[in-house]
Amino acid sequence: MRAKHIIDMSSDILDGADLLRLMTNAEQLLQENVELVNQLNVFPVPDGDTGTNMLLTLKSALFTARQEQVMSAENIAEAVAKGALLGAKGNSGVILSQFLRGFANGLKGKYSFTVQDLATAFKLAKICAYQAVAEPVEGTLLTVIRRVAQAAQRIAKKQCSMSETLHVLSETAKRAVAETPRYLAVLREAEVVDAGGQGLLVIIEGFHRAISTNRTNIVDITPKIKQRTTTIKTLVEHDNYGYCTNFLLTGEGLDAATLKAELAQMGRSLVAVGDTQQFKVHLHTLDPGAVLSHMVKFGSLSQIQIDNMNNQAQAKIVRETAVGQSVPVKDVAIVAVAWGKGLIDIFNNLGVNYIIHAGDSMNPSIQDILQELEDTQAARVIVLPNNPNIIAAAEQAAKLANREVHVIPTKTIPQGIAAAMAFVTTQPFSDNDLAMRRAVSSLKSGAVTIASRSVKLSGIEVKQGQFIGLLENKLVASADTLEAVVLRLLGALKLESGQLITCYAGSDITEAANLQLSETIKSVYPQIELEFVWGGQPYYQYFIAIE
Repeated sequence: MRAKHIIDMSSDILDGADLLRLMTNAEQLLQENVELVNQLNVFPVPDGDTGTNMLLTLKSALFTARQEQVMSAENIAEAVAKGALLGAKGNSGVILSQFLRGFANGLKGKYSFTVQDLATAFKLAKICAYQAVAEPVEGTLLTVIRRVAQAAQRIAKKQCSMSETLHVLSETAKRAVAETPRYLAVLREAEVVDAGGQGLLVIIEGFHRAISTNRTNIVDITPKIKQRTTTIKTLVEHDNYGYCTNFLLTGEGLDAATLKAELAQMGRSLVAVGDTQQFKVHLHTLDPGAVLSHMVKFGSLSQIQIDNMNNQAQAKIVRETAVGQSVPVKDVAIVAVAWGKGLIDIFNNLGVNYIIHAGDSMNPSIQDILQELEDTQAARVIVLPNNPNIIAAAEQAAKLANREVHVIPTKTIPQGIAAAMAFVTTQPFSDNDLAMRRAVSSLKSGAVTIASRSVKLSGIEVKQGQFIGLLENKLVASADTLEAVVLRLLGALKLESGQLITCYAGSDITEAANLQLSETIKSVYPQIELEFVWGGQPYYQYFIAIE
């Protein structure tokens, strides 16, 4: 085990080992506060939890950095950037990875670094982070990055110590986070600050704590938010193999019996052994993200390994059926992100043979997407992210791939299905790209799920546990019953005669529920065409396509 490096607090010149200690401290502090960051999510829907995505991105960065043998600032920063890029999850993780890429650019050629070098690193970090977003929005993580970079430039001219500099940057981040609701009305209405900005604040405060004895309580620097309840979801597999999830939990006073009981609710085939300090876990689960997010509350996670058993099973079938046969390599392949047996069957029937089993509450990393791109062996690949929190990771993976990759920015499952339907194998690649984008733009998408917390948004009161309706990922309705919320969602549209409504039913929806909802909708909207298809997706009772 690598000995902990103790930073000389009187030194204003730090080397690579010091930088690794700064990053490690930031990871530990973020792990302690990951749920605090997660709870700042504006919308009360299953999501890729900002705090968890940033934490897993940082863990990937540090895993790579700890393999580095040369303890120069340049080498450690470069290893951190590479690890963060491949492990980046969700929009917040992608932006954080680009922040770390710019930071590394600022330390090129440096064995050690000064306050002035740190200021340069933050300046380039800001540039890279903004370049990662097509349309930067103020009041987000980007705003906090910009404000911190500006403060670093100012303080570098004042001959301050490293400890004083990091203290100022932490205080700047604190103020910037508190002011994010000034930029975005949605934050003001939800009475929260930006989650990504809060995550960066925790990271910078982690830097500061590594070199200072003055330790602010993170709870004290977080604006007051409404109390939320975090629950453990019981998972039903519905013929889905899920993910073989392995990890080592290290902590103090671990209660093995309690941990086993909670893990048993989150999957199957549980094998868990350990004592009060270390707990080794093997679990088959549909949601490894939820498992890891819950377990980090009890200590530090390491030796994390997650294998997609659906892919393994499919690969086995392919190998067994291809014995003695040559498998043709496609010129163009389509990769789609989807979750739910019915949805996966739909995409497969539309010619999408490469599925990344992920979605809300579990975003794939850039490495996950890149691996799937390589596995296609096709000369050109089209990617359908089908989630707004996966598009950025897909675009970064496309840049790293050793083949031509086009990302169609599908934000919903219905958009992804529409895009796949528009693909024609006999058409030129460029024509297919255009046709798929047009298909996405001509479709409206809705969704129904259960509110994870109480909130008021866009003038709509939502109570935790109510059904809520989303239109183009925006909250438009809430109700106590499934039928009522679907009617209110459709009421937000001006439906015309002959329009087709397709409802993709989730894993907990029965045929009887579909029939009852169908009769209700037709009684109110007799002029439309209505179709129900089993999707089998978790979390969402319905995905709805309006054509």
